[in-house]
Amino acid sequence: MNLALDPATEKRIQRLIDLGSYSDAAEVVARAVFLLEAEEDWLPRNKEHRLSSRESSPNSGNH
Repeated sequence: MNLALDPATEKRIQRLIDLGSYSDAAEVVARAVFLLEAEEDWLPRNKEHRLSSRESSPNSGNH
């Protein structure tokens, strides 16, 4: 699979590689996809908790 990335994204990926965090662009993309999948799994399971926490927060405007 070939991906066309905008220059800003390419720079971000290259920066991660240069820092030694990842060995190549494929590794960066694989990690990003893993995190997106984890987030998509987590969000529905925690939606109710996040809503109730926001409603009871002193900064929520509901006091």
